Amino acid sequence: MKKSTTLIVVVSLLLAMSGCVQVSDVKESDIKTGDYNWLTANQLKQLFTKKTVTSINSSGTESKTYYHSSKGKVTQLRDGKTRKGFWRVTKKKDGSGRICLKMEGGKEQCRAIAKINGKYFKFVVKKNGQHKKVVSYKKFESGKKLCSPCIYKKF
Repeated sequence: MKKSTTLIVVVSLLLAMSGCVQVSDVKESDIKTGDYNWLTANQLKQLFTKKTVTSINSSGTESKTYYHSSKGKVTQLRDGKTRKGFWRVTKKKDGSGRICLKMEGGKEQCRAIAKINGKYFKFVVKKNGQHKKVVSYKKFESGKKLCSPCIYKKF
């Protein structure tokens, strides 16, 4: 067996054993079909309000932790540094929701969240209906639990 083939087999086995789910980019029309379930505005509020949320980007290289207050404020902890901002949830005509974040010094960005095979993922919403997965959520905890040393674990 060639080295490249062996490497692919080993990596595939490691991913399978780790429980990682391969999630491709999806279309808005996939809502509530198969294992895709786009969250509604009410579901998003329930999932994020008064929660500390740990996420990792789609390439697996950057972890962030956020606390979403019930008053629309958000605190982000990344690389030992804290940033402040605001968050809100919007509702689309089809009933799906978007979580919107505006961090200090930045513009507001709204994203769709889907529950896929029991895990949550954030998608950039594309006008052509083809959304791009940008974040996997690893943990949702009740209350404000932002502390530098306790969040930096390799995923």
